[in-house]
Amino acid sequence: MVLQFVILIIGIALLVKGADWLVDGASGLSSSFGVSPLFIGLTVVAFGTSAPELAVSISAAMKGFGSIAISNVVGSNIANIALVIGFSAILAPLAISKTTVRKELPFNILISFALMAMLLRGAKYGLDRYDGFVLIIFLIIFMEYTLMMAKSDRERKRLENTTILSEEDNEKIKKVRIKNGVLTLIGLAMVVFGADLTVDSATEIALQLGISEALVGLTMIAIGTSLPELVTSVTAILKKQDDLAIGNIVGSNIFNICLILGVSSIIKPIGVIVDHYWADILFMSMLAVFLLITTMKKSKITRLEGSFFFASYVAYIIIISFRG
Repeated sequence: MVLQFVILIIGIALLVKGADWLVDGASGLSSSFGVSPLFIGLTVVAFGTSAPELAVSISAAMKGFGSIAISNVVGSNIANIALVIGFSAILAPLAISKTTVRKELPFNILISFALMAMLLRGAKYGLDRYDGFVLIIFLIIFMEYTLMMAKSDRERKRLENTTILSEEDNEKIKKVRIKNGVLTLIGLAMVVFGADLTVDSATEIALQLGISEALVGLTMIAIGTSLPELVTSVTAILKKQDDLAIGNIVGSNIFNICLILGVSSIIKPIGVIVDHYWADILFMSMLAVFLLITTMKKSKITRLEGSFFFASYVAYIIIISFRG
């Protein structure tokens, strides 16, 4: 058990320091390229923190375990909103840009209900290759939108800054971009690897302490899937980078549905008994709706609302533990 505690400490250290480097590198990239932190959060950071779910779901789909691919994505999206946003807002009220409220959050709701419709339509259960291509089209639309956002950000910054840069200044900017890019990639790798070590060691310690395997699975796996998003978002908030934090969470949810389930179902149609998951998928979709409702007027998530999200996640874990 001593070895597991050592591994746990190493995993947590990698998570914390990796998230620190990731946020610093990502915010540096947004500044040097003249794009908003929200854009970097929606794309680079969100894709990186979704990498574990992508690997697990594609592997599960190829082996014919469609239920794992579905539950992995749904469970992660629920944790991202209820656990990550909830806990983050309890630490400090979250400011959300009006652009996110008008565009990214409604898009997240759209694809959540689209996934529900695909899984529940008619007598068919699961996702076929046709559904996978539709989800990939949604992803292309989202990526096109983010690229337009980046172009708009850069044009606005160009108009604001009329200074003509010398060749030496351009060289310095290139070096800064390379440095921040490397810092971002190393941070991402540390966060993902640290989360893996943390969950594995914590699971082993819990089992050795006599905690039931079922309870360990429901808690460690559920939290573990969103541990990269949680640590990264909390770090971003502590560094006053709310847009980066929100972009990470919303972007991760969009990537989870469109990219992970899209690619997984194209590789091999996902057959599941939807009766086992409809309540979870509905809960995931309703969380997305409530997130939009709470931010429509004030573009902020208060500590009280964060407490509601966090409490709903705790209640969800308790319910599924009884459901088995």
